Amino acid sequence: MAQEDTHSSYLLLLESVDGAIYSIYITIFGVGILLNGWITAAAIYHREKLLKTRIDRQILFILVTCLVWSTGSITHGILHNLGQESVIRNNAYAICSSISVGLLVCGNLFLAVERFCMIFQKPSQFSTNLYSFIVFVLAVHVAIVSVIFTLSPSTDGMMPQSREFQKIWAWDIAFAFVFANTLIFWLYTSTYLYSTKVLRSNASFLEAVKRSNSINTSNPTINNNSDLLCIETERKLLANSLIMSCVLSVCYVPIMVFVVATVFTSIRKEDSLFLRYVGQFFAAIDVVCTPVLVLYFSRNFRLAAWSVRNQVGSAGRDVNL
Repeated sequence: MAQEDTHSSYLLLLESVDGAIYSIYITIFGVGILLNGWITAAAIYHREKLLKTRIDRQILFILVTCLVWSTGSITHGILHNLGQESVIRNNAYAICSSISVGLLVCGNLFLAVERFCMIFQKPSQFSTNLYSFIVFVLAVHVAIVSVIFTLSPSTDGMMPQSREFQKIWAWDIAFAFVFANTLIFWLYTSTYLYSTKVLRSNASFLEAVKRSNSINTSNPTINNNSDLLCIETERKLLANSLIMSCVLSVCYVPIMVFVVATVFTSIRKEDSLFLRYVGQFFAAIDVVCTPVLVLYFSRNFRLAAWSVRNQVGSAGRDVNL
């Protein structure tokens, strides 16, 4: 009896801080809107210089997804705290969240594929086929999510009501999460090991090229080893990209633990609510981590964002990217 009272008090405590928890979410997503909006605006403003490569456009895609998700989340959080609950809005937000997470994972997967194809010098048809497969998997995910929440609308802004549909939804996002992160890790690891092997086998010549102030580009040997300089740069970017993907993946581990524990086990309501708060917090942190990591790892995006922030000089001044 005493244990039941303890559990009941714990549940009441968690429910009593619901408004404060959502206020924290609102703050995080507010910061996400500012950061992602700022960098996105800078990238669009400097699009002729900044968005020349597919990788930069993929980064912009991730930032825009974070911006849209942040906007929807902060709107949902504010209305929730105001007590303006709506089944239609909760269901729309559940769909938006599931699809947004899928788009973010897909964007990171695109980056991994692009690096892989560049380093291994794969033919364009290979990358096109791989991109098409990823888009197909994403389309299936979007279709499953849309059908599930149409047949069993969400009342809590996250899961469908029906237990059967909850299981289908959980399997869908669990498969997408494991599949995408496994593929990302394999792509980055394979690419990193290959580029390291190439650089080590040509280390002595590479150092000579790096020390040289003038390179005879008509010399095919120099040209071939100049490519090694590009590979070395790419290898550093690969390490940064792998760190970025790992950090972002960790943001979604707590929410996956919540989903699996809630749907597939007989977890107590108060424990499920606690895991949900923790999971939503780490998932929300993603919209802040992403732009911060982009600024840290990408010099071009950093220079563009700083240029827009300062707004210095003449009206036609542009950043040197």
